[in-house]
Formats: sequence, structure tokens, C-alpha cells
Amino acid sequence: MPSTDGCGEQLFSSMIEAGTQNMRLVLWMNNKMRMKIQVNASIGVADEPAMTSRNGEVT
Repeated sequence: MPSTDGCGEQLFSSMIEAGTQNMRLVLWMNNKMRMKIQVNASIGVADEPAMTSRNGEVT
């Protein structure tokens, strides 16, 4: 049964095109994950909840 993938330059071009699409998907997913982490991360000490001492005073 003959291959339907093509040969030579046609096969190489289709492999490169498929790889580029996969790379775009991976980069997009990495950017989305990084943005979600940045949104959920606290920035500095001011965002941390206040600590209470044993006698109930907020420090």
C-alpha cells in the first residue's frame, strides 16, 4: 500500500508545518499558565493576611 504522506519536499514541509503548530500550542499554553500564576500570586508583604499575637492584637 503506498504512503499517502507524500515524499521529499512535500513530506518535509508537512512535518515542519505540523511541528510549528504544536510549538504554537505549547507556547500558548505556557503563556496562559504563567498569566494565571501571576494573577493568583500575592505581590509583596501588604497582600499577606495580618498576623495576630496571643493576646489578639493584630500585628
